[in-house]
Amino acid sequence: MASARNIALTGAVTGNANFDGSGNISITTKQGNIAILTGKLKANGTDADTDIAYPNGFNQNNCVVLSYAIKNASNTSGGYTIGMTNDSASYVRGGMGIAISLRDSKITIRAKNIQVTDEGSINRPIAASTLSFDFKIVLMKIA
Repeated sequence: MASARNIALTGAVTGNANFDGSGNISITTKQGNIAILTGKLKANGTDADTDIAYPNGFNQNNCVVLSYAIKNASNTSGGYTIGMTNDSASYVRGGMGIAISLRDSKITIRAKNIQVTDEGSINRPIAASTLSFDFKIVLMKIA
């Protein structure tokens, strides 16, 4: 009679299951090299920035930014986007450049030249200083 064995996956995905030969097994996996960070970015005039901590096991030298997305925090019905975002009264237009910097001890997210306009007119600016944005950042561990 053969001995029961534990089959384990290691690396970018992990998981395990016991196998004794009497039936099929299914291994539920967990991806350990992807992290999704969320938070708020508050405008200060036409700029915004915030610092966030690295997730456990991630640092400046072992990860890259795969993607990011933002949404106007006051827009409860809209989803995340890259580029223009809006709520029921205003649009944040293409002047919103986002920079994500992986620094020694933190991740810095910065938006510059936030341009907000009235929904009915791209020529009527609205003060950006009262806006805040929800963000999502996807990191991937590469080393």
